Amino acid sequence: MIFKHPDHLQFLIDKISDEDVSSINIITSRNVLPLIEKIEVLNIKTINIYPSVNQDLIEPSDIFVVFDDIELLDSDIGIIKNILSQKIILFSNNKDLDESMRKLGFDLPVLNIGGGFPIPLTKPVPLFSSISEAITEELKAIKDNINIFAEPGRYLVGDSGFLVTEVIGISVRNKKKWVYLDAGVFNGLIEFSQGLNYPIYSNKKGDYEPVILAGPTCDSVDIISKDIQLPSNLAEDDLLVFINAGAYTSAYSSNFNGFPLTHFEFI
Repeated sequence: MIFKHPDHLQFLIDKISDEDVSSINIITSRNVLPLIEKIEVLNIKTINIYPSVNQDLIEPSDIFVVFDDIELLDSDIGIIKNILSQKIILFSNNKDLDESMRKLGFDLPVLNIGGGFPIPLTKPVPLFSSISEAITEELKAIKDNINIFAEPGRYLVGDSGFLVTEVIGISVRNKKKWVYLDAGVFNGLIEFSQGLNYPIYSNKKGDYEPVILAGPTCDSVDIISKDIQLPSNLAEDDLLVFINAGAYTSAYSSNFNGFPLTHFEFI
């Protein structure tokens, strides 16, 4: 994989945190002590730092990082590819991204810039116009013969759907209040359980209290939130409506434990 990102330090930390990485090769003449201090707490077993590409010295690794102070020759690219790192991360100030990728042996007919276009949930988000302006500026580095793909799925449909749920049970366990809904992690709310919090509307008004919100399956994984504020007078048969839940709810709905698929009405 080839990545281009201006914030070398934070970007690398994020990538290493997300991946199953035990060894890293870094090619740079810069002082990378700040990076080492940040990533040594991530259980990295081996960090090798080289000032240049040398086939006799470099060992295989999970991630191979080349900083933009290194001018890579075609022969260097061959060495890096032969070392068989699982991922190659190339930081480059060179605006000709297509040329950088060609050197690494990639023909680039299509560039997929992915998704991540946000919709309003519980926090303010940038306007799509400002995001598109930034993307358009960056894409000036891409040649005209390359097709640009994007995946704006959530932006297109996220705010078009509400997920209406019903309270089917309330209990107190170990001095903590549990509220059970007729839809949960296996019925469209898996992203909520992972921290993507939709705004919630309740037909009950009053003081709020912390509760554990769970789905109907009795599975230990079916916990929508371990700490969420809901009206204290919430009762069985009351409704909770998850707003702007038009993306990745029906797609994640399943028949787990014999429960029916979430029913959707199109208006």
